[in-house]
Amino acid sequence: MAARPVRRGRPPGPRPDPEHRRRQLMAAARQAIARLGPDASMTAIAGVAGYTKPALYAVFEDKASLADALAAEVSGELAVRIGSLVANDRQLPAALRGAIDAFCQFVEDEPALFRFLVQGAAGFGRSLGERRLLVSVGEQVGALLAEGLEMAGADPTPAATLGYALMGSVFMAADWWVDARTVSRAELVDQLTVFVGSGLAPFAGQAAERRGGGAAGRRGGGASGRGGTGGMTRRGEGRGIVEA
Repeated sequence: MAARPVRRGRPPGPRPDPEHRRRQLMAAARQAIARLGPDASMTAIAGVAGYTKPALYAVFEDKASLADALAAEVSGELAVRIGSLVANDRQLPAALRGAIDAFCQFVEDEPALFRFLVQGAAGFGRSLGERRLLVSVGEQVGALLAEGLEMAGADPTPAATLGYALMGSVFMAADWWVDARTVSRAELVDQLTVFVGSGLAPFAGQAAERRGGGAAGRRGGGASGRGGTGGMTRRGEGRGIVEA
């Protein structure tokens, strides 16, 4: 007779630390989604993870709450990478490209989890604004752009709109790319960086004109084949926010 799979419910003895149990379940769920795919049910996730269904539901009341917790974890990991790009005093062009690359690397490394968090949310009856991964990363990129606009002497108010627009484009491109793979990740990141640069160029140009740059400012701030926006720099730097 085949041995029955071991299920981990509540162990005997004192109740485990809730936060430790939560981290264990999230790690197990992440592995289970990688194996089962983005359409995995809570029952299937619990089974593959080796936990009882009640143990999983004791921590996450439904699939949406599990998705929220995993999105927060992924967003935190991306925030560390994006934050390090800025903290290391890299030029904002490199920081913005690095932010796009960090997200695309997550998609490449964990495509099932990406689909679970982004596409799966629609199946939970939730609006785009309730998709925590998109909202969180959009806010991080918006803050990065606000810094670039402010340092360039431009109005940082559009940064929130631009952050969500940028990441919405990146999310959709990544969703297509994860199946198509017609270009490498490096090529995808390069293409997205150029695309982003063309959208940001007018905002940099406005700042250059206010500084008296006139036609020269417009030429320096316009989008080039490399996606440059010459006016948006960090203090003391001379290259555009998305110039390669």
